[in-house]
Amino acid sequence: MSFQDVLRRGDDFLGEYPRRSKLWNYMSHATCLFMIVNSKILLNVLYKPHLHNIEKLDNALDKARKEKRSLLTVMNHMSVVDDPAFYSALPMRFHLDIDTIRWGFGAHNVCFSTMFQSWFFNLGKILGTKRFGEGPFQGSVDAAIRILSPDDTLDLEYTPQCIDVQKPIVLQTVNNPIQENKELVKFVKPSPESTNVLMSKSPFIRTKTSWFHVFPEGFVMQLEEPHNNSMRYFKWGVARLVLEPTRAPVVVPMFSFGFEKIAPEDSPEKGVSRWLPANFGAEIHVCIGDAISDEKI
Repeated sequence: MSFQDVLRRGDDFLGEYPRRSKLWNYMSHATCLFMIVNSKILLNVLYKPHLHNIEKLDNALDKARKEKRSLLTVMNHMSVVDDPAFYSALPMRFHLDIDTIRWGFGAHNVCFSTMFQSWFFNLGKILGTKRFGEGPFQGSVDAAIRILSPDDTLDLEYTPQCIDVQKPIVLQTVNNPIQENKELVKFVKPSPESTNVLMSKSPFIRTKTSWFHVFPEGFVMQLEEPHNNSMRYFKWGVARLVLEPTRAPVVVPMFSFGFEKIAPEDSPEKGVSRWLPANFGAEIHVCIGDAISDEKI
């Protein structure tokens, strides 16, 4: 379950940009498509991407939408190009709907160091996360929990930013469905359609539950053989994304290898070549696992 302060802090963080604007949604979708299409072209022309078990992701997303739950995917972090490269490897059907395009985290000191970068990555549905000293209880993690909380699960009594004087009226109407109020009650009860009416300000626009993708290690991890496919410990905040949304998300593990060949971590020592892709023709693999059973969550 979640707490009102968590949802309110998430609202405040998301409210720093005009995400309630339809124009923002159009620009956000355009930004995402620009990066996805260009990454897809480069990935398929310069490398050999292989996508495994895409049907498992289809089934998980379908399950999440039918059960009105969000989707949380976790993946190892092999290089700085993992996102959007891994996402561009997916079929185009995942990119045509702004509500299906993933949300994610980005290092605040790397991706949000200038105003242009901040707007660009926010339009790309990336939340700035401070990796040093802020800990798991920071605004971006609260915002991710808010995103992972389906709108129709928000408790009216604790809904963030719902005007206090309106709460007794709304609750009384919902709890006393007398004959003349039946139609009103249908409209006022929590649902994706009524959420924006119940809240004096909703942090962003959506018509479906969301997908959030996270690299739980929090850092790029490139090791030499035989440890090259190992993972470091997970950041504590990842547990919050599973435990604190108002309804537990569908969790799907993913694993990739080959992206480290595009952007080796020793590239900073090579001058201008650090900004250029390497090892043309290398194979890239993205493997999608089974959704974690609800009993384990």
